[in-house]
Amino acid sequence: NIEPLMPSLRSYWLYIHVLTAFLGYAGFTVAFAAAVFYLIKYYAPTNLKAKLPPEDVLDEIAYKSVAIVFPIWTASIILGAAWADEAWGGYWSWDPKEVWALIVLLFFGAYLHARYMMGWKGPKVAWMVVIGFIAILICFFAINLYFPGLHSYAKS
Repeated sequence: NIEPLMPSLRSYWLYIHVLTAFLGYAGFTVAFAAAVFYLIKYYAPTNLKAKLPPEDVLDEIAYKSVAIVFPIWTASIILGAAWADEAWGGYWSWDPKEVWALIVLLFFGAYLHARYMMGWKGPKVAWMVVIGFIAILICFFAINLYFPGLHSYAKS
């Protein structure tokens, strides 16, 4: 049976929060793909290297993708907090999805710091993007399916 949305979900916040979250997921996916191609090119035999863009281009795509999407992801968390305050009277409830969204934010904040302030480039930061994307997958799939909470399909 299809049931109407609960009142807290009948809000304009739903659209802008979910839109920014999915833009974040999309941007981090682009960064992940560029990082994986970078690592393939870096470690692969010579014949495969010719079929991929230059390493510095892939490195720059990953970096710029994260740099663009980081404020969008941050906005998603802030918009979700504003919505939560309006709907439930509190900005933060330590819901598993909130915690993992914060972990992703902090991790990619560290990535941007390593790139911009410390000048890291190459395989070290490509691996950071891959590890960060694992956190994204946990945030998007594992939390929704296996941990009960406001963002979850799991049974409590």
